[in-house]
Amino acid sequence: MLAGTSFQIPVIESAKRLGCAVITCDNRPDNPGHRLADAYENVSTTDIEGVEKVARQHGVDGILAYASDPAAIPAAEVAERLGLPGNSVASVKKLGLKSEYRRLQRKLQIPHPEFTVLRPSRDTSRIEVPFDFPVVVKPTDSSGSRGVSIARNESALTGAVEFACRSGRNGEVIVEEYVKSDHAQIVGEAFILDGDVVMLDIGDHELNVSGSGLVPIGGVFPSVLWDQCYDRIREQLSRVLESCGFANGALNIEVRIGSENNVYLMEVGPRSGGNFLPELMKYTVGADVATASVKAALGDMDVSACFPPLRERTSLHGYFVHHVSQPGLFSAIQWDQNFSANHVVAEFVFKREGEPVPRFSNSGDLLGVVLLRFGDRASARSFFADPSAVVSYHIPESARGQHYDR
Repeated sequence: MLAGTSFQIPVIESAKRLGCAVITCDNRPDNPGHRLADAYENVSTTDIEGVEKVARQHGVDGILAYASDPAAIPAAEVAERLGLPGNSVASVKKLGLKSEYRRLQRKLQIPHPEFTVLRPSRDTSRIEVPFDFPVVVKPTDSSGSRGVSIARNESALTGAVEFACRSGRNGEVIVEEYVKSDHAQIVGEAFILDGDVVMLDIGDHELNVSGSGLVPIGGVFPSVLWDQCYDRIREQLSRVLESCGFANGALNIEVRIGSENNVYLMEVGPRSGGNFLPELMKYTVGADVATASVKAALGDMDVSACFPPLRERTSLHGYFVHHVSQPGLFSAIQWDQNFSANHVVAEFVFKREGEPVPRFSNSGDLLGVVLLRFGDRASARSFFADPSAVVSYHIPESARGQHYDR
C-alpha cells in the first residue's frame, strides 16, 4: 500500500478483512495507517527504485496507490516490472500527467481548454501564452490544488509559473485557458472493470471562496446537473479510457460545464479521490470502492457485489473538510448537537489536541473530513453557505496568527 495516511485507513482495513497481509510504504513514519499494517517501510511513494526493492523483499502479490496521486505512476511502474496486476504505465501517465492528458483530449477532439506546456528556466521574465487571460497555471504532476493559481494578467504570470514550478517534482508546468462556467465544478468517482465504467457518481464541488477559490472544501451528491450531463460525462470518459488503455480500478474526475453547455472533462485521476470520497460512495450509490480496489490490485475481478444497481435516492450526501483560515494549535471540533444528530454520518479527525494547524491553502491543510446527509438541496446549501453556524474549532487565541512549521 503506497502511503499510510488517514485516507488509506479504509482500504487497509478492507485488505485485512479480505485476509491480506498489508505492507505500508511512505516516508512519514507518524502516518496513522502504519499502525494498522503488518509491516511498514520508510520509503517515499515516489521513489520507484525504493518501492520496487520493498515489493521484492516482501514478495507482494499486489501493489496499490489509493487516494494518492503522486503514488499512482510509481505503483504502475513497479507492478509492471514485477509482473503484478495493474494498469500499464503508459495508460496511467496519460491520465496522471496533466500535460499528457491534455494532449490525449486534443487527439480525441473532445472539449478541452487551450494549453501550453513549459519547462521554465531560471529566467521566467518572458513567458508568452497564445490565448487570453485569465489563465490557470499548474504543475503537471501535482494534486490536491498544490501549486495551482490563476493569473489574471501578464504581470501575474511569472509568479504563477514560479509557484507551480516549486510545487511540482518534474519541473514541468502547464498554462491553460480558464474555462468560465455558470455552474459549480463537478467532482466524480468512477470504477473501471475491463475498460467499462461499472460505477460513476457525480456531485457539485463547494470551493474555498475566502481563499484562492480553487481548493474544494466539500461537495454534494448527486450533482444538480445529473440529468443534463451524466451521460455526456460517461461517454467522454469511456472514449478517454479506450484511447489510453486504462482497464481496471478507481478514478477521480473533475468536470466543468463551459459555454453552450459543453462538458469539459478537466481531470481524470488514475486513482480514487481524497477527502474520503470512496467512503462517501457507500452512502451515495452503495459502492464499496475500497474492497474492489484491493481485489483488482490482486487480479481478482469478481467485484460485482461491490457495485449494486443504481437505486432511487431519498436524500443527498456530501463531504466537508474541517479547516481554519488562521494557523494555531488545535483543541477541539464542536458541533451543534441537533445538526450532528441529523446530518453527520461519519467523521475523521486528523489532529490531536495541541498539534499545530496550518492555514487552509491546499488539501494537505486539513483538520479532518466529515461525511454528511441532507434531506434536500436547500439544507445542503444552507450548511455550505455558513458552516460556522453549526461547527466551530477551538484554536487558542494566544496561538492564532503565529507561524508553525509543518
